[in-house]
Amino acid sequence: MATLESGQLVTVLDDYIDRQVVLWMLWPASRYASPKLRVFIDYMSAH
Repeated sequence: MATLESGQLVTVLDDYIDRQVVLWMLWPASRYASPKLRVFIDYMSAH
C-alpha cells in the first residue's frame, strides 16, 4: 500500500472494477505445514 500512497504505483481499470470477490482457501489438515505453505497462509489471512 505504501507504494500506491507514494505514487510509485498507480491502479488501472478502476472504472471497470465494480465488486470485490471473497476467496476461500483450503489446505491440508496436517499440524505441520511446510514453511512455504505457512507463510502463504499467514499472508493471505492478513490481506
